[in-house]
Amino acid sequence: MLKDACLELSISEEPEKRAWVLKLKRGHVERYAYLHNRDAERLMKGEVCLYLGVIFLHYARDIEEELKGLCPCPERSSLP
Repeated sequence: MLKDACLELSISEEPEKRAWVLKLKRGHVERYAYLHNRDAERLMKGEVCLYLGVIFLHYARDIEEELKGLCPCPERSSLP
């Protein structure tokens, strides 16, 4: 899904907040989400995180809207 939406994902840990910061970026537009350590541990065990899927989809559409269809990667022009 991230590749299809031309999104770059970077992840960094914030130990003082006991969370991971997930940054989604496309061109100059960025969105951030926090994933608590307990949820990250569940993901590492193979469990599904509905929150993460929903937030990625929401952010992908939000970024698409902000860029108004302009895509930095030539193989995609918009999300379905």
